[in-house]
Formats: sequence, C-alpha cells, structure tokens
Amino acid sequence: DGAMKAKVYLGIATMYQKSNKSQARSYAEKALQARSSYGKARLFLAGLYGSNINDAGGDQFQRRAMYWLAAQEADKAAAIDPSVRAKANSLASQYRAAAPSKTDIFNHPDGNMSGKQICFGGWISRCVTVPKL
Repeated sequence: DGAMKAKVYLGIATMYQKSNKSQARSYAEKALQARSSYGKARLFLAGLYGSNINDAGGDQFQRRAMYWLAAQEADKAAAIDPSVRAKANSLASQYRAAAPSKTDIFNHPDGNMSGKQICFGGWISRCVTVPKL
C-alpha cells in the first residue's frame, strides 16, 4: 500500500543521503508520490537542503538562500502532517533565521534581491524566490 511504499522509499533515501544526494532527493520524492501526506519525507528534504548549502555554489548569499528552500519544505511538512508539525515549524524557523537577512537582501552587490528567483543546479535542481521583506 501507499504508506508502506512511502516508508520503504524514505528508507532508501536515507541510505543515499551521504553518498548520492540526487538519488536521496529522488527517493524522498517517490515517497511523497506514494503518500502525499508523508511529512517525514518533506522533513527529510528540508534537512537534505539545509545541511548541504555549500552544494548550492555561487556566493555566500546564494548558498544561504538554500535555507529558504529548506524552510519551504519544512512548511509543507507542517501543512500536510500533524504528527510532524511541531518539529517542522521549529526547523522552518531555524532555517529562516540562518537565511540572508533584510540587510543582505537589500545590500547585495547585484542590487536589491527582494522578489528575485535564485536557481540551484546540480543535484538540487530547484529554485527559490527571495522573500519580499
């Protein structure tokens, strides 16, 4: 059934998280396809993004922008799964605190970054929009 498949896929994702992040992300996404309300898979993705900011490349602003992506995943986990809501909300707060500040956003060398999109290549293959603060 979907719940069992999701647990198996997440277990596989966990095995890959250090050796092949692309595979880890892929299996976490398969877990969500099997059970869309599986908050643990969203938390896994949040942790994967949040603990690998140096894989984002670019400057320090871009690397720290990964925390917004991690916070978004944690927010999704909180929204879909009450059993992980408290942990997800706590993680989302921690990630937002580590993301670029208002000053960083407005004083970026390329100008005000508010509302601009930052895309990450490699295994991440995701984009995030800089918050309008």
